[in-house]
Amino acid sequence: MNNYSPYNKNLIEMHLSNHEFTSQFNKIEQEVIDVLSKVILEEQVDISRLQQLIKEAESNVVIRPEVFTPVQDYSSSDLSDAFYSLDLYKKASIELIAYVHTGDKERLKSFHEERKKALEYYDSYTYMYDRIFKLSYISATK
Repeated sequence: MNNYSPYNKNLIEMHLSNHEFTSQFNKIEQEVIDVLSKVILEEQVDISRLQQLIKEAESNVVIRPEVFTPVQDYSSSDLSDAFYSLDLYKKASIELIAYVHTGDKERLKSFHEERKKALEYYDSYTYMYDRIFKLSYISATK
């Protein structure tokens, strides 16, 4: 092994974690769109899949700090916006579910606000992920 193997581990760990997270996040987003479509069309809404997807995503969003080698001033904790985006999406989903059950427009408004924040954290995560991944790649290939 060469001196840069810790950064190679970063690349592998980050890639696997990012793939899992973005796949799960996109599934949640698609399910929310499906639920909203059914609400608009006044069709029967089943929210169990949405709840299941969020639960799965929460248990899979991990970059193990013990295998992550800090690069420049960044550590694996700099990717924590992934957790925040999921947490806010969970809150948004609770509001959407409440709207489905009650028809209360305030719950729908709250859903929209929480989802918007979740997407902002998701964007922040992807920005940091790209930055840290590039720095790890540069360090691994020096």
